[in-house]
Amino acid sequence: MDALPEEARLAGHVWLDLVSVADGTNDDTMKSLHEAFAERFNETGAIQVRTEIDDDGNAHVDPDPSHLVGAAVHIMTNLVTELADKYEVSRDGIIQVTRSTLFRGQIRL
Repeated sequence: MDALPEEARLAGHVWLDLVSVADGTNDDTMKSLHEAFAERFNETGAIQVRTEIDDDGNAHVDPDPSHLVGAAVHIMTNLVTELADKYEVSRDGIIQVTRSTLFRGQIRL
């Protein structure tokens, strides 16, 4: 397995911190948490922004969230594998159950 870049590794910890404090009980609280954690993601370098000036002098901003996404994929892959192993079911089964909660727009806490 390839090592995660440091920015992705740090972002993974921020994702887990967010999950550990998110209780889903209040939309305003959740919005505040998301805003606070967005700043933490910025601090880790998980979201990098490049700015280029074209020949006409116009600025173009190009955000690169690859470290943020990479961390989330790493965490989800590990969790799906651990759950599948623990409950002796297929990884596809865990993904299907999780996907069904997305279709319903629900979260189990």
